[in-house]
Amino acid sequence: MNEWEVRVLTADHFDRINTFLRARIDPLLGEARAAGNGDLVIALTSLSRAVESNYVLGTGVFNGEGPKEGREHEVGVRWDALGTMAYEWRLHPDFQRAFELSAGELGGVAPLLLDG
Repeated sequence: MNEWEVRVLTADHFDRINTFLRARIDPLLGEARAAGNGDLVIALTSLSRAVESNYVLGTGVFNGEGPKEGREHEVGVRWDALGTMAYEWRLHPDFQRAFELSAGELGGVAPLLLDG
């Protein structure tokens, strides 16, 4: 059994997916800046900010043992957003299967169901 099979969503999951995404985005952003490609710089900067905000907000709701009571949904939303971004690099050798699992599959943090 590997460490992802434990099925408990933790701040460590967020650290790993953030590291993976930063390693993909930061070099592309640097190349876009060096090439003077303003449109690509804007797009990658927006992506970078989305990663950072979902990471910060996702990890910010953890206490020492898991998500703070009543904040489980927020953790799930943030994880699923980061997973969607990481999925674009699913063929990369550093991509981990857990990145494509929903929050519900990683510890029972189910998405909120809204009526109508």
